[in-house]
Amino acid sequence: HDDAASPTSAFSSDIVEVVGDFCRAAKAAGFVVALAPAESYLDAASSAFNLRLDNAPLAPWEAGEGGFPDAFPYAGRNAYAAILARAGAESVDLVSVQLYEGYSRACHAVTREGADVADYAVSLAARLTAGFDVDGLGRVSLPREKLALGFANGWADGEKFVRVEPEAAAAAAVAADLRGVMFWVIDEEGEPYAFSKRYSEEVRRLEEGEL
Repeated sequence: HDDAASPTSAFSSDIVEVVGDFCRAAKAAGFVVALAPAESYLDAASSAFNLRLDNAPLAPWEAGEGGFPDAFPYAGRNAYAAILARAGAESVDLVSVQLYEGYSRACHAVTREGADVADYAVSLAARLTAGFDVDGLGRVSLPREKLALGFANGWADGEKFVRVEPEAAAAAAVAADLRGVMFWVIDEEGEPYAFSKRYSEEVRRLEEGEL
């Protein structure tokens, strides 16, 4: 939304504490704990940090490029890094970084710079698992076996929202040795897109060496 004064335009320190502590308590109670931050909310390419959710994207978008407007105040600055720091990576089973965030780094890299999706995934996974420094929080890292990436399915326009076909998503998951991927949203599954089905079939072929 566009209301900068709204409490939902930022995480409060109380929210960080509640979510982090909930992750620890849920894990201790035997539950599976998953987080799904937008790419800018857990940005291994930047040390910048604040809890606002109405920042400009850090990718070098220019006005008019891919429909990019004069202003787009909808990005985070590693807000989920604060949650991970509070909870501890040991309290989380899965973190799915959502590359389909509007005007994300991934979108710019793939649609503007011509990056290969698998290469981008390998680089991103390496940074997240090696760890990266976040201002005021220290070093944040995530074990590879807990990392997934989130892709859009049939609705993505390939400009504001990066569109990755399931075969390319499968190649990225295998190349980066990810826990897996997720697709948003379930309403767009089934024919004619069938992203999840096509992804699963492609992963099986890749892992069995059929290609």
